Amino acid sequence: ERLLNGKWHTQHFRIPYRVQSSRSNQRTFVASIIPPFCASGNSINTLVSDDYTSLVLLLSVLTSFAHDFNVRTKISSNINAFYVQQFCIPQIEAGSAIAKTLVQNTLRLICTSRVFKNLYESVQRACFGVENADWNVKCSAITHHERMRLRAINDALIFHAFGLTEQQ
Repeated sequence: ERLLNGKWHTQHFRIPYRVQSSRSNQRTFVASIIPPFCASGNSINTLVSDDYTSLVLLLSVLTSFAHDFNVRTKISSNINAFYVQQFCIPQIEAGSAIAKTLVQNTLRLICTSRVFKNLYESVQRACFGVENADWNVKCSAITHHERMRLRAINDALIFHAFGLTEQQ
């Protein structure tokens, strides 16, 4: 079924991920968020939800080093739906401090242009109760240093959510 709550799946923000991959690539699982009505081709599959806070939280896990390592140990060349259904995703309680930090950081990494204005504002209302959250470029992590800092924080939180120690 390509409908979600009476709307085509392409009318929602979605997580696209690259199907063709290899363990020898720098990153095995490559994902992001695309805006409504954005096309995706044969080598890109998408995950869709109308709960954008959960979508952003899921993306924070899918783009982590811990998840990438897990995927790298399971696939040989293609990431099909069979593998995606078996992904090990840590249970992160919605509304917890970890979830809110991951969502906020991932929003800053993703929402770097006006096409993500509705996503940013919707998640700010739903997750943080901010009614007048107007997106602007200052909401985004633009510099290389800031983007790397937010990714490192997210990775550390995901490692913790998976129950990994510093040594692991």
